[in-house]
Amino acid sequence: MLCFLRTLLLSGVLLATTTAQALPDSLRAGLWTRIASGNIAGAIQFYTAQTGKDAPDWLLNFQRAFDAGNRVAGPCFKVADSVSKGFRELGKKPDILILRPADGSNLIGIEKAPGVASSTIQASLNGQHAVVFLEGRIYDAFTGPMGQSVAEYTQRIFTGTGAPIAGLP
Repeated sequence: MLCFLRTLLLSGVLLATTTAQALPDSLRAGLWTRIASGNIAGAIQFYTAQTGKDAPDWLLNFQRAFDAGNRVAGPCFKVADSVSKGFRELGKKPDILILRPADGSNLIGIEKAPGVASSTIQASLNGQHAVVFLEGRIYDAFTGPMGQSVAEYTQRIFTGTGAPIAGLP
């Protein structure tokens, strides 16, 4: 299998994803089934049971991307890179989107608990928030591994000025 390197330059942060080897179709399908249902721990167990090896770094980094510690302003580009790389390892074709307030302001907030306005926290330090878009769903540390539809996500992300969010599909 050919090795490819995809490099993205996003807001001055270099993000790189590399696929060194293809996973067997049955392994990839089993991992995707578990990940798509939000069961990353189950995907890791499945991987180790099927291969007899420890989970690869890309899968562990994918899991860590959704850790509660990443649900703050700042790590969104690293999270998006880890999530995108994980999806690519599974043969998917995600896009990294950079969300911004349409009026150029710097404040983006997100409800940690969907529909609970009092749970809103600052999600960006610089007016940009990186997310992964795949198959009609948005993924970031706030959505968890199941992601959210664009409609669901837009109900919980806000700008400080009330301006719309630019960059959504």
